[in-house]
Amino acid sequence: MDEALRAQAFAALYLRTRAPMLRWCQRKVGRWEAEDLWHDAIIAAWRHWRTGEPVAHPESWLRGILWHVWQTRQRRFGQRRQSGAAVRNWYVHDRCLHQDTRHLEIREALLNLPDPSRRTALAVGMGETPQDVARQQRTTVKAQWVRIQRVRQRLAQ
Repeated sequence: MDEALRAQAFAALYLRTRAPMLRWCQRKVGRWEAEDLWHDAIIAAWRHWRTGEPVAHPESWLRGILWHVWQTRQRRFGQRRQSGAAVRNWYVHDRCLHQDTRHLEIREALLNLPDPSRRTALAVGMGETPQDVARQQRTTVKAQWVRIQRVRQRLAQ
């Protein structure tokens, strides 16, 4: 197959599968890491697509690559994750924030918070309830609400 035709076919596959595959990634690793997981899978798929044999069922093939990349990440981090989007990483990833000054200010403020407060702020910001965060951090719900109020006060400054 001609290189230009391969590229067009892959672009069509990408556009057709991006939304459902990204939702799957979000269920597996959460919103913050879903794009990274998807991009790793798409890069691996493109490398094979460019040089390998034509694929009979591209969506299923891409789903298999995505599954393999996810499994590799799980082994690399030494964790098995349930299908829910629990918060695992408590850091602010550069690719998740836009590079305008307001986002950089927010990033700096989050990085200056004590670790438990930063964990709470990121988890609540990602849609976790204070009850879930309390269970994950083995604290009380009241303690989480106090942390949330303190974080709001510090970020407002």
